[in-house]
Amino acid sequence: EEVRSPLLKEELSVSENVSKVEYGFKRAERLKFDINNEMEAEIERCYNAYKPKIDDLDLATTIFRTFGKGLIKKGKLSPDGFVQMAIQLANFKDQKKFVLTYESASARFYANSRTETLRTASKESCAFVKSMLDPNSNNEERYRLLQIACKNHVNRNRECMVGKGVDRHLFVLYVLSKAISVKSAFLNYFIAQPWLLSTSQAPTLTDQMEEDANADDSWLGAAFGPVAKNGYGICYRFAGNHSICIHISSLKSAENTDSHRFRKHLVESFVEMASLFEGLTESADSRS
Repeated sequence: EEVRSPLLKEELSVSENVSKVEYGFKRAERLKFDINNEMEAEIERCYNAYKPKIDDLDLATTIFRTFGKGLIKKGKLSPDGFVQMAIQLANFKDQKKFVLTYESASARFYANSRTETLRTASKESCAFVKSMLDPNSNNEERYRLLQIACKNHVNRNRECMVGKGVDRHLFVLYVLSKAISVKSAFLNYFIAQPWLLSTSQAPTLTDQMEEDANADDSWLGAAFGPVAKNGYGICYRFAGNHSICIHISSLKSAENTDSHRFRKHLVESFVEMASLFEGLTESADSRS
């Protein structure tokens, strides 16, 4: 689904010229397998076992084209932080509460490392969301709190990259406690907490295609289901400087979630948040 908004009337000056470089991106090709009767029967069995799970998946996708990371950077904000704060705002509109939020962060400074958990929901993000929904607040205060929340998000991400996150350490302690038969109420409580928002940014394809000119083709995959039965799974990526691609998943059997409803809240939050600094970026452009 394509989403447009009349909010931004001027085009961005960031990467407007489409590169003429030939990229080596190739579309997927169907593979043909030779299978015997036994394998065919097993495939059919697996399909029938998994079909109910597929039917229960509520998936909503969109390519948000009103703006992308180009405008967000003009607002002096982290693009990832901006999207994560929008997810927090959208979820509060959807669920009327703050929830434990997972974002995968790379522990890239360590050999053979994988990920650490970046806990997006914070005191700073909550303060920003509350200000957005407070009729007595003003845009100047909201923008100030958004800057603080995004800066805090960036700092937490840096801590995760250098091994200063908490979740992997606690998980190791939990595994050790089981191995040596030590009971820990704290660790049991930690491991049982549901991630009602599970989020991740997918990598860009800048080395394979010109994303500003091919936003539709840049979103060929990358999505995941909710990790909690009554939660959401949200995968997103920036297609060049002008678009944001989003996958939102939940379970149809969950009574409190609706992926299409959440998408509406998220797109609405993008537009509302950009309006906080749209005038500031226009003023900066007029002075340059």
